[in-house]
Amino acid sequence: MKKAVEKRKDIVFYVKLLPIVGVKPDKIGDAACDKYAKMRVEFNGSGKKECDQKEVESTVALAKSLGINGTPTLIMPDGKIYSGNMPADRLIKFIDGRQ
Repeated sequence: MKKAVEKRKDIVFYVKLLPIVGVKPDKIGDAACDKYAKMRVEFNGSGKKECDQKEVESTVALAKSLGINGTPTLIMPDGKIYSGNMPADRLIKFIDGRQ
């Protein structure tokens, strides 16, 4: 995703971190928040840990309602859902609706 954004400045991703299956419920928020903080540092240099347990629970509920059980999963504005990783060039074609 990062390479796609570097190639195309008009592409934006809204990232929702989904904890992995098997993590103890009381640790889900901690795991997601740790990943979120690391991602913020990588993408924009900010190390501020802005994470909320309710947001994590909301993301888990949304994923369940959409049948999402793996990451990465992309949801396009038109509702298309794609699960799995793909190279930047293919991802750009997918976003442009050419794949």
